[in-house]
Amino acid sequence: MSNNQTKQAPVAKVRCYPVQAAIWKNETAKGTFHTVTFSRTYKKENGEYGDTDSFSGAQLLQLAHVAQKAYDKAEALTRAARIAEGDAQAEDDAVTDYPETTSENSDDEGPF
Repeated sequence: MSNNQTKQAPVAKVRCYPVQAAIWKNETAKGTFHTVTFSRTYKKENGEYGDTDSFSGAQLLQLAHVAQKAYDKAEALTRAARIAEGDAQAEDDAVTDYPETTSENSDDEGPF
């Protein structure tokens, strides 16, 4: 990175210790969108903290939880940016009310 460039910071973070998601803003000619990166904090043998993108089996549920929250946040940020940019479709998407799937209206008996 050159001296005149600054390191971009994420526009939002979602955490469920030790898992976190960083949400990044991307501006293109087609409009604004957001991407997400995931990491896990761990303590090194020397007592310092580090980050990795590797997750154990037990941490996968935390990762799934963080991923859902990050998806919701990234979608809301993208929708707001697109509305601010004058994207009429984003405004229509924001008012569309989709029914939630519940055990009462779902014919799927499995956990997934």
